[in-house]
Order: sequence, then structure tokens, then C-alpha cells
Amino acid sequence: MEETSSPGIGLLVEKVMAQMEVAAEEDIELNIQNKPAIRKIQMLPLLTDFLSKKKMQQEFLDHGILTLLKSWLDPLPDGSLPNATLRSFILIILTQVMPVDISLEDGREQLKKSGLGKVIMFLSKSDEETTANRKLAKHLVQNWCRTIFNKTTSYCNLRNSVIPRTKKPLMKQSTRVELREADLDLEGPRRPCSSGTASGSVSVPEPAPCVYEVNPLTNFKPEVARRYRRSREVRESECFGRIEKKMSGLKKSNKKKTLQAPKPAVL
Repeated sequence: MEETSSPGIGLLVEKVMAQMEVAAEEDIELNIQNKPAIRKIQMLPLLTDFLSKKKMQQEFLDHGILTLLKSWLDPLPDGSLPNATLRSFILIILTQVMPVDISLEDGREQLKKSGLGKVIMFLSKSDEETTANRKLAKHLVQNWCRTIFNKTTSYCNLRNSVIPRTKKPLMKQSTRVELREADLDLEGPRRPCSSGTASGSVSVPEPAPCVYEVNPLTNFKPEVARRYRRSREVRESECFGRIEKKMSGLKKSNKKKTLQAPKPAVL
């Protein structure tokens, strides 16, 4: 059959993807006209039939199907999300029917170029998304992050891993996969930004342990302290001298008054 040959599959994939592009454009026009956007919904049975065929999945990926799926999930011109059934279909396709193997470099590159990861991240946090779809989206992003960054949520793996012991850790170690929009850039692990994170989370600072390999610098200067001590002793000595002189003058004045004879009264 023609479909089993590589050129035949390639032509068929191109035809299906062209119809997907037209459906997305028609839905945009319908939304602008305040009409129901139903063209993509009408294509779902056809798309399900093709994407469920294992022999055609790689061909769809090579032709950029992820970019098209991202455009299908993008908000419509009026700001509303596409049909919930359509969103569920795409999430199920990505999680069950045609999962992207991002353990391979080609898979990571395809996902990065498509921008699909950021849209899935948005759906996993959106209040407008259904609970079932949010769970699917979050599960999908967790799998991608776990594969890309070699993260794990298994307690056994964390328990068996070798972790160097320190007197006091600077930050608490988290056993869950942290989901950040920057993770889906697929460029590998990076250092956290001090001005915040993509997710907007703020870490609580903790005091650093007082364990130093090199003693910290001090502002204490012995010669300055000695000069200050001598100056203070001189000031105290002068102050005590003035007090003693004043007290001595008061004593002499009182003594003269007591030795002076009383004058006889004149009658």
C-alpha cells in the first residue's frame, strides 16, 4: 500500500497537518465573528485515527506536530481557552497515545522549538482549566522535568542516594519535583536566580552556619584601642583632680568660718 512507503507516509502527514493549520485559522476567524470555534473539534476523529498509528508518529513529530498542537491550545482572540474536550484530547495524546521521548536529544529539541511545554505548564496552573485536565497537565510536566533534570519523587531513591553530611544545611532539601516555567526551556539544570524564580516563589532565608575555613575579617584595631584607653584614663584622672581640688577648697572655707570669734553684742 502507498501508506506503508516512507514517501507516501510523508505526503499523508503533510496533508493532515495542512488541514490542522487551516482548522486553527478558521477557528480564529469564527471567534472574531463571535461564532463557536468548532473546526478543530470536527477534526478530532481524523487526527485520532492518524496519531494512534505507531508507524506514523515519528513522521508527525519530524514534521512539527508539536508546534501545531501548541497552536491548537493557544487562547482564542477573545482570550478564552479552546474547547475543554479539545484540550483533554491533546493532553491524552501527549500522555498516552504519542508521548514525546525527551530522553533523546531530538525529542528535547522538538519540544523546545514548539513552545508546547510552557502552554502545558499554564494549563496545569490555570483556574479556568478543569480539574481532570489540570491533573493530566501537571503529570505531563512532572514527567518531562523528571526526565530532563534527572529528578525523582521516589523516597527509596532519595534514601539510597549518597548525600554528604554537613553541620547545618543552608537550605532545606525538597523531595518533590519543583515545577517552574524555566525548566521547560530544556537547556539542562541552571543556578537559581537571586531576583526571583519563574514561578514567582520566594525562598525563606536561613542563617548561615558559623563554620569558616578562613576567619572573617574584623574591624578591631589594637593600637586604636590602646590609644582610646590611655585617653580615657587621662580624662578620668583630670576629672578626679578637679573634684579633689574643689572639695579641698570647700573644707578650708568651712574651717575659717568656725575659727572666727563671735563679735559682742552692743546694748
